[in-house]
Amino acid sequence: MNRVPDEVEVARRARRTLAAVGAGLAVGRARLDQAPDPDFTVPDSDFTDLAGPEGAPPGSAGSGPAGIAALRRIAVALGLAPPDSQHDDPGAARPSDQAASDSAPTSHLPRGAWPGDRASSTVDEACLAGVLLGIALPADPLSELVCGVKMALTTAAGRSPRSFAADVLEFVDVATVVAAGVSAGLSGTDHAQRVALAVWAADEAAGSGAYRPGPALSARLGWACALAERAEGDPVDVLALLVGNSAAPQECVPAAFAIAGISQDEQAAQRAALTLGGRCTIIAAIAGGLVATATPADAATGAEGAIEGAIEGAIEGAFEGAIEGAIERSPESPSAWAADDASASAVGELADRLLARRAGAAAGRDTD
Repeated sequence: MNRVPDEVEVARRARRTLAAVGAGLAVGRARLDQAPDPDFTVPDSDFTDLAGPEGAPPGSAGSGPAGIAALRRIAVALGLAPPDSQHDDPGAARPSDQAASDSAPTSHLPRGAWPGDRASSTVDEACLAGVLLGIALPADPLSELVCGVKMALTTAAGRSPRSFAADVLEFVDVATVVAAGVSAGLSGTDHAQRVALAVWAADEAAGSGAYRPGPALSARLGWACALAERAEGDPVDVLALLVGNSAAPQECVPAAFAIAGISQDEQAAQRAALTLGGRCTIIAAIAGGLVATATPADAATGAEGAIEGAIEGAIEGAFEGAIEGAIERSPESPSAWAADDASASAVGELADRLLARRAGAAAGRDTD
C-alpha cells in the first residue's frame, strides 16, 4: 500500500522535482541530438563540467539555474507566478521565432537546449508546462487535472497569442501526460499506478490538440514502460531500438517515463538519458523529475552521487548546489557554491507558489 506523503514531504518532493528538471536540461546538453551510445559513461566529477556553460570553470552557474529560470518564465506565462522583470513577459516571443538572435533573453529554455525548429521547442515547452501544472494541480480526481491543464494553456494563449502557450496548445496531451505523472508521484503513487494514470490522461486529452500523425501517445507510453521493465538486456538499448529518442512526443515522452521506471534516483535517470542520446535534454529533465516526485524526503543524499546530494541542497534553498555542488559535499556539509541569494531561493519560491495553487484546488474540490 502506498504511503500518502504529508504536506512537508510533498513540498520537499516538489522542490526536488524542479531541481532535477533543471539538472536534466543541463546535463542533457552533453549528447543532444547524438546517436545512442551504450558505452557512454559520465564520471561523477564530469557532471560539474557538463552543467556549466562552455568555457566556464567547475562550480560556476550553469544551465541548471537557467533551466529554473526557464521554468519560471513558463510559470509566468501560465499565470502561476507573477512577472518580476522584462524577461518574464508572458507575451515574449518563443525561441524558434527568433532565428536571427539565438541569444535573445526571452527564450523560455536555456540556449543550446534545442534545435532551431519550432516543433521540437514546442514539445519541450509542453513537457515543462506539464511539470509545473503537475505540481500545481492535484491528481485526484484525474479528470479535473486533465481539464485544468487544458484550461491553463487555453487561458495563457488567450492572454497573448505571442506566448509559447499558443503553440503548446497543439500538444496539450503531452503537457497533460507529464502533469499526470508528476502530480500522481507527489501524491504517493508508485510507478505502475502513475503510468496507468498517465495513459488514461493521454487518452482523455487526445482530442484536445491539433491532429498529429503517428501512433497514439497513450499506447506508446504503456508499451515503452513495459518494454523497459521486461528487457532481458540493457533497457536503454531496447528503448533506443524500439521506442526512439527524437523530439516526437510519441518517442521522447514514453522514453522519459520508461527510464524513470527503471531508475533508482535522479542521477541514474539522467545518465540513462545521456546514453539514449537524441532529445536527451527533455528526456533527462522529465525522467529525473518523475523520479524526484516519488523520492521520499528522507532518501539517501550526499556523496553517493552528484544529483542525489545536489537535490538535497536545492531543498535547503541552494539551487546552485543542485547540480555541481554535491559532487564534493557530504550530508553534513553545505553546498559548495550556493552564493547567489536570488538563485538560491528560486526553487523554493517557485515550488511554494505552485503548491499554494495545489492546496487551493484541493480545498475547492473538498468544498464542492
